[in-house]
Amino acid sequence: MQKMHSLLKRQLKHYFKNPYSAAGDLSGFIEDVNKAYLQSDDDRNMLERSLDLSSKELLQANAELNSIFQVFPDLFFRLDHTGAILDFKGGRTMDLYIQPERLIGKYIYDIPIKEIGKKFQEAIEETLKSNAMVSMEYSIKGEKLENHYEARLLPASDRQIIAVIRNITKRKTAEETLKESEERYRQVLEFAPDPIVVYDHKGIITYINPAFTRVFGWKPEEILFKKLDHVPEKYRQAERLKLEQVKRGESFSGFETCRSTKDGVIIHISMSAAVWRDHDGHWAGSVITLRDITEQKRLGQELNHAQKMKAIGTLAGGIAHDFNNLLTGIQGNASLMLLDFAEDRIHHENLKHIEEYVKRGAELTRQLLGFSLSGKYEVRPTDLNELVEKNSKMFGRTRKEITIHRYLQNGVWPVEVDPGQIEQVLLNMYVNAWQAMPDGGDLYLHTENVFLDEKMLKPYELKAGRYVRIAITDTGIGMDETVRSRVFDPFFTTKEMGKGTGLGLSSAYGIIKNHNGFIKVDSEPGKGTTFTIYLPISEKGLSKEVPLPAQIFPGQETILLVDDEEMILGTAQSLLEKIGYQVIAAKGGREGVDVYKEQNKKIDLVILDMIMPGMGGAEVYKHLKKLRPDVKILLASGYSLNSQAFQLLKKGCQGFIQKPFTIQNLSQKIREILD
Repeated sequence: MQKMHSLLKRQLKHYFKNPYSAAGDLSGFIEDVNKAYLQSDDDRNMLERSLDLSSKELLQANAELNSIFQVFPDLFFRLDHTGAILDFKGGRTMDLYIQPERLIGKYIYDIPIKEIGKKFQEAIEETLKSNAMVSMEYSIKGEKLENHYEARLLPASDRQIIAVIRNITKRKTAEETLKESEERYRQVLEFAPDPIVVYDHKGIITYINPAFTRVFGWKPEEILFKKLDHVPEKYRQAERLKLEQVKRGESFSGFETCRSTKDGVIIHISMSAAVWRDHDGHWAGSVITLRDITEQKRLGQELNHAQKMKAIGTLAGGIAHDFNNLLTGIQGNASLMLLDFAEDRIHHENLKHIEEYVKRGAELTRQLLGFSLSGKYEVRPTDLNELVEKNSKMFGRTRKEITIHRYLQNGVWPVEVDPGQIEQVLLNMYVNAWQAMPDGGDLYLHTENVFLDEKMLKPYELKAGRYVRIAITDTGIGMDETVRSRVFDPFFTTKEMGKGTGLGLSSAYGIIKNHNGFIKVDSEPGKGTTFTIYLPISEKGLSKEVPLPAQIFPGQETILLVDDEEMILGTAQSLLEKIGYQVIAAKGGREGVDVYKEQNKKIDLVILDMIMPGMGGAEVYKHLKKLRPDVKILLASGYSLNSQAFQLLKKGCQGFIQKPFTIQNLSQKIREILD
C-alpha cells in the first residue's frame, strides 16, 4: 500500500488505535479512499498553480488593455441605467474638462455643459427603450476654439450602457471647409451667366445651372438624369468629333456651333468642354459651357455689312462725282444752245430732250450718292408724321390694290433731315412693298419715339439717345436669308432685266446712314417684310420750305470760277457771260488763289469746286478768307452736301450747289448770295 494520506490516517486512528491494523476485509476500501485523497491533493495543487498563472496573465492583459485605451482617440464609459459612470477608460480626459479620478460616480450628462445634459438623458432613455445603439452629436466651446463630439450609446447586460465618445472637431472642420468650398463652386455655377451642363460618361445630364434654363427653356425636372439631343442635324458630325476629344481627356474652348431651344429656336453658341474624373482618375463625364453668341454674331454681321457698304459707297460716290461732272458739261452746252435757239427752231425740241436725259442721269447719280454716304442736300427740322402721311397718300392714289394703314404716334419728335431724300427713301420702300405684293395686300406704317442704348448702336458707330423709328411692313412674299443679306447692295435686284436698277434700297440705306441713322430689315419667305428706319432727333424747331420760281436771274457782277475740269469751266463761263456776268476762270485751286490775290477787289463772288487735285476747295477757302474776310463763296460739287462742305458753310461760305445744275438753279443761287 502506498503512503497513506494524512487526513485518512487521522480518521482511521480515531476509530482504530493503529490505522494499519484495520480489519482485513476493509483494506481494499481504505486503499481506494486513500488514492482518492491523494488524487484530490494533486488536483488542488494543479488548480492553485493554474489560478496563480491566470491571475498573472489577467493582470498583464488588463494592463495592456489600459495602455490601448490610453492611446485610443475615444472615451469609454460603463454606465448604469441612470447614467451614473461605473467605469471609465480612455486617455482624452482633457476633452471633458475634468480630472480622471473624479469621473467615477458622476453622471455622464453632468460632465458637458448643462445644455447638452438633456440630450444625453434622452439618448440613455432611447438606448434602454430600443435596446439598440443611439448616436448623437454635440459641441462644447472652449477658451480658444469650439470642440465637436460624437457619442454612441450601446446597450449592455444588467441594464448597463457602454458610451463611446469621440472628438470629431477635425472631421467637422474638414466637413465645413468642404461644404464652404462646395458652396463657393455651387454659387459660381448657379450665378454663372453662361449655361453649364454636366454629363456623365454615358451622356446622361446630371446637372444644369439656372442660365441653361434661361437660355434654352428646359427646367431641371424635365431633363435631369436623361439624355437631351438639341443639336441641329447639320452641326452634329462636327460636334461629335469635338466631343471625342473630351473622351480622350482633352479639353477645348471657343468651338462655335448651334443649339435649338425648347421652343425650336436655333441659336448660335460658343462651346467649351472639360473632363471630370472620379477618385481613381478615370473619365467620369464632362462639363460643358454653352455661351449664347447669337447677339454677338448678329452685331458682327451688321458691323461687317456696314463696313462693306461703306467701302462700296466710297467707290459709288467717286463714280457718281465724275459722272455728275460729265453731266454738268452736257447740261451747260445744252443750256447755251437753248439760249440761242427760239422755241420754233428745228433742234429746240432735241435740246430739251438732252436736258431731260441729263435730269434722269442726275437722278441716277443722286441715288448713287445717297448710297455712298456722300452727304445731304438741304437739311432742316422736319415732322416725319407729316412727311409719311403726305407721300404715302400720294403713293396710295397710284396703287389702289394696296391698303395702307397708318399708326403715327402723336407728338413725334422732329428730326433734322433733307425732306426730299427721306421722301425718296420712303417711296423706294413703298415700291419695294408693292412689288412684293403682286396680287395686292396691306402696307403698315408706324412712327414712334424711342431711346436707343449703346449696345444696340455699337455696330453703326452711333451715339445713344433719342431717335424716331419708322417701320414699313408689307404682307408680301418675303425674302430668304440670301436675298435679305444682299438687299442693300448696289445693283442687286431680283427683278427681271430692265425692270430695276438695284439702286433703290441701296440709296435708301446710304441716305439714312448719311443722316446719322440706320435701317434694318426683317423678313421670312411667305411672312412679309419689315423695314425699320431710325433717325436721331433734332433739338431745333420745325421749319417750312419756300420753293423758288424756276426762272433765269441775270446779273452784271464779276465772278471768279474755280474748277479743275476745263469742260465745266468753259460751259459755266459761257452760261454766266450769256446772262450778263463778268467771269474769270481759274483751272485748279492754286491758280484760283493766285487770281484772287491779284483781283479780289473787283471780284464779287467765287464759285468754288470742292474736289480738286492738289489744293482742294477747303484749303482754297482758307486762303481766300485770309486775303479778304468778307469774301462771298458758292460751293459746287459733284458730291452732295457732305460733312466737309457743311463745315465750310458753318464757317462762312454763303451757299452750296450740286452738279449737274441748270442755268436756272445756278442763277438763283448767285442772286440769293449777292442780293
